[in-house]
Amino acid sequence: LRIVDDDLKNLCLIEIEMMLQENGRSLTDFKSMPRPNTADMSTFTNKLIVDELNYNKDELEKTHADMLVMLNDEQRCVHGKIMESVASDDGAFFFLYGYG
Repeated sequence: LRIVDDDLKNLCLIEIEMMLQENGRSLTDFKSMPRPNTADMSTFTNKLIVDELNYNKDELEKTHADMLVMLNDEQRCVHGKIMESVASDDGAFFFLYGYG
C-alpha cells in the first residue's frame, strides 16, 4: 500500500480530529494545527458506529450469563420483560432507578 504524503497527512489529521471530538475537543481548538480536508471525512464518519459494533459477542454472552444468575427476583422479572419486548420487536419504555 502506497499513500502519498498529503493523503497520509490528511488521514492522520482526520483520525486526530475524530479522537479529539470523542473528548469534546477539535483541531480548531489548536490554532497552529492544520485542518483535515473535510471532503475525505465522510469516509470515516461511521467510525463511531463501527467501534460500537466491534464487540466480542462470545465474551458478552458469557458476561450476560454470569450476571443473570446474580439478579434478584424483581430484577429477573424486569430483565424478562425487557428481553420479551426486544424479542417480540414491541416498542416499550423502561425506566430503571437505582445503582448499576
